[in-house]
Amino acid sequence: MGSVGYVKNKLRAIIAFTVLVCLSQIGCGQTNKPSLDKAQALRDVKVKSVAGWKEVISETGRFRILFPNEPEIRNSGTPNMQGYKLMSGDRGWFAYYADLNKSKVSDEAGIREAYHKSVEDMARKGGTLLRQNDISLNGRLGIEVVFQGRGATSFIRSFLIGQRMYVVEVDSKDVIDKDTSLPTDVQQFFDSFTFWE
Repeated sequence: MGSVGYVKNKLRAIIAFTVLVCLSQIGCGQTNKPSLDKAQALRDVKVKSVAGWKEVISETGRFRILFPNEPEIRNSGTPNMQGYKLMSGDRGWFAYYADLNKSKVSDEAGIREAYHKSVEDMARKGGTLLRQNDISLNGRLGIEVVFQGRGATSFIRSFLIGQRMYVVEVDSKDVIDKDTSLPTDVQQFFDSFTFWE
């Protein structure tokens, strides 16, 4: 995939900003809600299976997701980022998590502000923000972004839960004009993701 260097830089920008946020006054958060156990998370996941797709359960990462083929375990090259990666045709599929060093409980307004600032930072570094939405998974606030730059379109979901940040992403060489809705396979990938505490 020709945009791999761009993708790595973009992912590092997300992580770097999130780490800075967690060390600042905004802090990391969403720890003031009841924790979710693995059994409940797996029971409530939106997409339980897709024909031909491979299920990945990370006990260490405390998450589950489906990939369209067998992914490889991959360190992203960014400190503390671990997860899975699949390069298939003109798409890259990623599910990463990072444990951050410090945590301060924060309300959803602070988390929302941090998400939006990280997206603005990505756009300033070269690219076009096509869409961003607040989303929710397991009662926790997250963000969904469609971002375009350097001949690639990125579909990203991110959740910051206590000291752990999850990034689920699909990068595609396809460039979209106006329709920023998620392609069916990207929607399935995102909806097959769940985490527990």
